[in-house]
Amino acid sequence: MDDKLRLPTLPEEDQALFNQLWRQLRDKRRRNALRAGYYDGKNVMRHLGFTLPPQFARVATVLGWPAKAVDTLNNRCHLEGFVMPGDDGDELGIADLWEDNHLALEAPQAGLSSLIHAVSFLITTKGGDGEPAALISPKDALAGTGNWNRREHRLDAFLSVLEVNSDGRPLGLALYLADRIITIERDSPTTAWSANEQPHDIGYVPVEPLVFKPRLGRPFGMSRISRPVMAMTDMAMRTVLRSEVTAELYSVPQRIVLGADDSLFYNPDGSAREAWQLVYGKMLGLPRDEDGNVPEVEQTTQVAQTPHMEQLRTLAQLFAGETSIPVTELGITSDSNPASAEAVHAHQGSLIATAEATTDGWEPAWRRAMITALKIANEADEIPPEWNRIRARFRNPAVESRAAASDAAMKLIAALPWVAQSDVALDLFGLDPIVVERLKADKQRLEARATATALAALANGQTGGTQDADT
Repeated sequence: MDDKLRLPTLPEEDQALFNQLWRQLRDKRRRNALRAGYYDGKNVMRHLGFTLPPQFARVATVLGWPAKAVDTLNNRCHLEGFVMPGDDGDELGIADLWEDNHLALEAPQAGLSSLIHAVSFLITTKGGDGEPAALISPKDALAGTGNWNRREHRLDAFLSVLEVNSDGRPLGLALYLADRIITIERDSPTTAWSANEQPHDIGYVPVEPLVFKPRLGRPFGMSRISRPVMAMTDMAMRTVLRSEVTAELYSVPQRIVLGADDSLFYNPDGSAREAWQLVYGKMLGLPRDEDGNVPEVEQTTQVAQTPHMEQLRTLAQLFAGETSIPVTELGITSDSNPASAEAVHAHQGSLIATAEATTDGWEPAWRRAMITALKIANEADEIPPEWNRIRARFRNPAVESRAAASDAAMKLIAALPWVAQSDVALDLFGLDPIVVERLKADKQRLEARATATALAALANGQTGGTQDADT
């Protein structure tokens, strides 16, 4: 990325703000790209340098533990939709915004980027021709940054990279402010910039940060791929690579030659043989010394893989403890029999607690993004008080089986029988949303049929009674 962008089309105050945000984005990019590399398995392993032959330094060793740590948590933080107590919210257009913005697909990606980079962003803008009335567009931390206002618990400004060329140099940028959006574009890195201001009446910056594990002094949180995670991944990758070297040496007999002539260690041209040539070479014959004695040859015990596997197992246990995921998720297990459901749930308790804390932190951002989208779509001047009752609904992080969910629902209905009359009871059974909608539709058809049958019976009864009276 360019160190500095001078935009002559911006006023001095906006230029200073842009420079500060651009510098902030540039300074964080290296660490964000590093964590993305660990997730994608493209990080360069740091060799210690004194235990590996040069031939093995080029071996591509990949370990997917960082991706497993991120994906395992993200799979338990599934956004299912939005609810509005006392109202289904359909009249406001919540369901339409959910479908039109493909949030069932976009939400997991936004969560994934939040876990990788500590934060991602939800940008809410007015849609254009052929687009939804309001757009909710996730943006990762590699292409966006902002200034956090702790008193207002909102962003004061946000800078988004809209387009870059093949070299990564920006061609389109957008600066989001509380009263306007400034779009800055150029045709190529050598042409001049042009700026376009578009005012809005939202009243605040229409961008919400989706933060993982925020804390005081660090409002944009911390990455799931933490320094300990990266360090343990490097150690495990070196262990795997050392095991590769051991595997190559395992089939080569290791011999000790006592009393050998110096010619054994030199090529015919007088140059010294490579050490690895001697290790892999098979000695078919040894020269006698001047007294006619043959050198003594002894064979050592073959190198075993066990120490490497034990070290890898130890690192996997440390990694599992750091990330709160079961060690079996890393492919390391010593149990011949599968654990019971209760044991699995106990091992996942810390991960479930982390998932609950994560969704609790993401919920306000999703809720405010949806409220902003409703404000734009409905062209509302103010946010009605009832909209503040909208909540983002996440799936149960415990990922219970349907049998366990049904058992819990039955116990609740036994304690509170009136719950059975509510549509919420269908959700408690852990049913798929599509199945719930089909059940509701079938219920309405059955109720309508029963009503029609009752009315027909009542009409026949009244007709029969009148005939009897006349007779």
